[in-house]
Amino acid sequence: MTIQCQDGESVETSREPASLRCCMRVLWQCVVWPFPGPKTAGVAICLSVVELTTLACHGSGFWDNEGLSFAARLGLAGLVLLGWTVIAWSGYCYFQLIHIIRECITTRPLQKFFSVFAIVPFVLSINLYVACWIFFWRLGVFPDLDALYFGGLNANMLAKYFWQAERTAWLSYLTGFTLVTAACFLVARQILARCDLQRKSAFVRPAFVLLVGINAAFFSARLANVTSHTSQFPQNRIEAALKPWAPYSFELNYHVNPAVTLVTGLTNDRESEVTGEIPLDILTPVKGTSLAHLSENRRNIVLITIESLRSDAVLKEHQGRQVMPHVAELARSGHFLPNCYANSTRSDYSDPCILSSLYPLRSVRPHYYRREDPWPKELIYDLLKKYGYATAIFSSQNESWSNMHLFYESANLDVFFDSRTYEGETFREKGYFTNWMDKTGQIAGKMDDAVTVTRALDWMRQQDKLHTPFFVSLNLQTSHFPYERPDGKDGPFQPSAIVPGTSLLSYDPRNAHINRNAYYNALAYIDLQMGRLVKFLDTAGLRDQTIILVTGDHGEAFYENGVAGHAGDPVETVLKVGLIINSSGLVAPEHDEYLTQAIDIAPTAVELAGVAVHPAFQGIDVLSHKRPPVEERLVFVHCRRTLTSTDAVISGAGWKYTFDHIRGDPKLFYRPTDLENHPNLYSSETDIVELLSRFLAEWRSRQLLYYQQSRYYNWFYPPRAPKPTAADLAVLSRKPKVK
Repeated sequence: MTIQCQDGESVETSREPASLRCCMRVLWQCVVWPFPGPKTAGVAICLSVVELTTLACHGSGFWDNEGLSFAARLGLAGLVLLGWTVIAWSGYCYFQLIHIIRECITTRPLQKFFSVFAIVPFVLSINLYVACWIFFWRLGVFPDLDALYFGGLNANMLAKYFWQAERTAWLSYLTGFTLVTAACFLVARQILARCDLQRKSAFVRPAFVLLVGINAAFFSARLANVTSHTSQFPQNRIEAALKPWAPYSFELNYHVNPAVTLVTGLTNDRESEVTGEIPLDILTPVKGTSLAHLSENRRNIVLITIESLRSDAVLKEHQGRQVMPHVAELARSGHFLPNCYANSTRSDYSDPCILSSLYPLRSVRPHYYRREDPWPKELIYDLLKKYGYATAIFSSQNESWSNMHLFYESANLDVFFDSRTYEGETFREKGYFTNWMDKTGQIAGKMDDAVTVTRALDWMRQQDKLHTPFFVSLNLQTSHFPYERPDGKDGPFQPSAIVPGTSLLSYDPRNAHINRNAYYNALAYIDLQMGRLVKFLDTAGLRDQTIILVTGDHGEAFYENGVAGHAGDPVETVLKVGLIINSSGLVAPEHDEYLTQAIDIAPTAVELAGVAVHPAFQGIDVLSHKRPPVEERLVFVHCRRTLTSTDAVISGAGWKYTFDHIRGDPKLFYRPTDLENHPNLYSSETDIVELLSRFLAEWRSRQLLYYQQSRYYNWFYPPRAPKPTAADLAVLSRKPKVK
């Protein structure tokens, strides 16, 4: 910098903050001498106290876990303080670094631009932290990295869902985001204005020692508690000291602090390699399959998947009338399997099972489909296309949810219609969707089922004129929460006005009957579309040439078992979807209690059409005279999301075993219905537990080994599931010891 003196001489000066000496001072303060000052220590302690108090008020944190000792809770509280100590020190270093870089910039406009730009990460971090707390306040856990990735992947549709289903809450979130952002900028500006690189408090070391001392006290209490509850063998005490938090990993991962949850998500090795081998006798080599000769009179296949359809809703009578009369007639005049189970409780896992006949378990972490996935698969339309079928998917939802469209896309699919490709006007909800993006057709990523059915009927009419057999899959979505009918009508079942503040997974159980009525009204609207479809087939003379299959992607719970909605644990009301198979002259009317699963639908459909089951299918033809006896049947279920990582196995003999991998919680039930309370028989039926847990472990190991190792998926189709032996059946056949 040049300064003009009064005598006319020019003097060169230097800006002290920009000097090398100043840079070295900042480096020394932030890296070499990283002791927080008294203000930083005070901030860490105050925020820790506020957070611990909030956790205690919520009722879902570690303070309220009666299974934890006082020392364990004290240790977890120490983790909260340690987290805020690190955060406060990191913030101190970050703002000091911003200050020195800003002082090195000589141009005033650039200096202001850099200040704003540098504050943005701070603002985003605070908003993320607040969002994590909102997530915890609603669902009882802090979101992990998998949840954040899921939210980012589906951000567009989640935003539309919240706008449709929880608009009041969504507007509150946006308002809160704006206020928090403004407050963060004001606080950041004040911090930068008070940054002083020349001074270091004399109380630095005492403040740092105070923080270390408090944390050491917490951790010592926790460690003393662990070692005192182990055996006297030194090796056990050493192992407990090295892993003091192992018994309370769930609390550590989800109930302590958002930052702790994210850090443990980075350090947890949940994707560790599965050990063992897959027996070669249960693997089928990948090779070309010979085509069987079919008659010219090939049957059409119409597969309808109804969102959240419960098996007990198919023939349900409510308030003096049938909920779904057209669907009920298809069930009565066809082959109805009420004990058909979904293989998962969320759509992005359960939907592909129906078309591919593949189990959803592919990795320990949540799986998202990719175009470059190397694993072999043969979707039902891939197989039928080889026999001259026209193929199509018509879906009311946006199939890019969790990248499902990448799983479905195929050269053998003639038409793929969903809300992404729909360009017409959207339906208007009565006073609710007025002025809402009239030409996108993507309200919460979904559209009117009437549009979907109309497009499907037009396409089927074209194939009939060409005398081409066809396969068409329809996915109908009105019955998804908040169960709003596109025709603007209230529906026959009342009261059905959703109470404000109601969400998919949480609401006042006293309002469950209202939500159930709204759900039935939505199913009644879908049934009207089903009536149109059946009428078209009758009028066009295609009914006798068509196989109609109706099922659900998963069910829906209304607090019958203490939970609501879907996408969570594998409870009966969310798993049991039922299956209707109706084909005049081919399938006789029957109410069949045979245990079935979603992956059985594709094999059953193609066999009815005269096509041999493909070796890539993991399901079976449940209408075959060669089907195994019901007591030999095992259904496997995989549920994975932030709140849930649970597998289940259901036996045709009536037993159901579930294991929660997050909480380490096993449960055993006998013939559960979820419409009444059922005791957990895990402690009394040890032989059943041992047997079913072995089946579940074998199935899980085979699935993970196959999808992790190219030596399997490059040469073989997916493995078959375990089968019980005669000795196993003898154990499974007995009834509970204690009722």
